[in-house]
Amino acid sequence: MIEDFNGNNEDDFKVTNLKLGYTQGELSEDFEDFEDAFNAPKHVYWKFTVLQDNNGELDYTYLLIDWKNSKEYSLNVDEEVAQKIGEICSATSEEMFGSVIVPEAFEAVVISALDDPGYECVDDILENIGGSIEEDDGAQIPEGNVNSLFCLHQEIEEGTVTISNGSMLINEQLFDINGDYDAASKVVYFTGDVMNYG
Repeated sequence: MIEDFNGNNEDDFKVTNLKLGYTQGELSEDFEDFEDAFNAPKHVYWKFTVLQDNNGELDYTYLLIDWKNSKEYSLNVDEEVAQKIGEICSATSEEMFGSVIVPEAFEAVVISALDDPGYECVDDILENIGGSIEEDDGAQIPEGNVNSLFCLHQEIEEGTVTISNGSMLINEQLFDINGDYDAASKVVYFTGDVMNYG
């Protein structure tokens, strides 16, 4: 389906990486944490890319790429993107951390990253599972947020992305979800332990 986004005009589509993680435990040199903050990219467990059709020419608005499972999903609204990511991540959370993180927790950080914390549907989610969400520019999560679920939002600079023959290129180099691209970054995170929710 990525072929649907063929084009090299910066107005054709928007590309955003969403990397989700969990700050399990205290600050650690093993994760290359900062002196007083978690280094969010080092705590990432799930990686997605969202392509948004800006022209309205497709039957769907968003293409979600799940890199871990090599799957693509066509979706119509950002809430659907958040729900699909919540479903995917929650299904593997128990085997990773010993307890299930409810899908709604993932949905809350994703929709907050795509829009803003305080978005109405996020308030509805928080009303049901508790907790609060904060947002910071960059990729640091303050030290006190131990066992915090987060979403690292990286929007690729417009005009650097082309899609041709089913491949995505950044500055004419094959896209790599782990690549270090010129991307505006922010991190959205729970201020409490999501294991207490649900």
